Amino acid sequence: MRAHDRGHVASTTIILLAMGAFVALLMASWVATVSTVGERERRRDHAERLRRLELEAEWRELREHVGSHNEKWLLDARGLEALREQAPERYPPFTGGQIPEEFWEFWTPRRVDEWRQTQDRARNHHRDRTATTVGRQRVEGSAGVAVTLPSVKVAYQGEPGAFSENAVLAAFPDAEPLPCETVRIAFSRVTSGEAEAGVVPVENSQAGSVNETYDLLLNSTLVRIVGEVVVRVDHALLAPTGAKLEQIRRVYSHWQALAQSEDFLASLGVETVAVHDTAGAARMVAARSRTDEAAVASVKAGARLGLAVLAERIQTHPDNFTKFAVIGTEDPMLGTPDKTSIVMAVRDAPGSLLASLKPFADRAINLTKLESRPRRGAPFEYFFYLDIERPEDDDGLRVALQDVRLHTSMLKILGSYPGSKGPS
Repeated sequence: MRAHDRGHVASTTIILLAMGAFVALLMASWVATVSTVGERERRRDHAERLRRLELEAEWRELREHVGSHNEKWLLDARGLEALREQAPERYPPFTGGQIPEEFWEFWTPRRVDEWRQTQDRARNHHRDRTATTVGRQRVEGSAGVAVTLPSVKVAYQGEPGAFSENAVLAAFPDAEPLPCETVRIAFSRVTSGEAEAGVVPVENSQAGSVNETYDLLLNSTLVRIVGEVVVRVDHALLAPTGAKLEQIRRVYSHWQALAQSEDFLASLGVETVAVHDTAGAARMVAARSRTDEAAVASVKAGARLGLAVLAERIQTHPDNFTKFAVIGTEDPMLGTPDKTSIVMAVRDAPGSLLASLKPFADRAINLTKLESRPRRGAPFEYFFYLDIERPEDDDGLRVALQDVRLHTSMLKILGSYPGSKGPS
């Protein structure tokens, strides 16, 4: 081969090698770009999936709120506007609070936004009204002079002398306790703004959870748990002056107090009658003044009413405590939150419960309560209530809850608050 030909071959080879290198570089760049785009798409898909699951959970929560039995709530909102024009008195503008029945069949995404906006306005109105007076009775006036504000009102279920009143004063020593006949009414006093806070029982160390309180927390859109109080409960058998223990034939009290004193009452062979409250039972026995009737209540309640104490500390287990939740629409500044309560419903799939709890274990987040409750309107399905030893704004808990939502059909935070440091 002549020198000229050899030089031509060498040049061609170099050009081909350079082109090959250039093509390889382009391929590598393309692969990297595709990989980056693919990763972005995967992240976007994951984020969209999380958001979709959150929206599904919100829809389910709304359906629980308006009544899961109602299936006619997906009509076009324009139909409602037309009906408003024809009959404005029947379909007035929605102003907040509980969703009126006339709106159930017209509940649409537009109505969801309207509902959320009205709840925000209600919260802001309540915040402006109550300011920050809860738990602080003295403030500095404009001239630097101490001004005494009216005592804040704190709602509780029961009558004066009830253990719930003790819980109120343990959480708010300067408060004006506002007695209510039922737990539901105590919630209503808070949502209406008549009371700045409420104190309601959630669990007894012997008798277990107070289901009514948990149901109300689940369904409320304004009230959250903002604190926690644990009160020692010592029951006494109270009767009118002159009554004797062996003469007692009928005993009145709240059903939990009767359950907590079951062994003692069984030994007497008496008839037990459940009433709405321990202090109310004592008041009834004092009013009837029959020497064959008694009440299970506190010594404090008996002293208020002039009743005799026939027996003290009659509860089956001497160490008897009740946990109360402080509820409110605003933070009463009882301390730094270190505990969070949630409720969730897991998906109907094998391993869903385990998968929904694993994110907590993976991040060393301790659960102090895990309890199932039947889900109303869905036979043999359950809600799970959890108490978590982390505040809501903890980074680890936030990430864990994102993972938990992937395995649940509903998740709601009931509140984040300072947990009790022991019995009051």
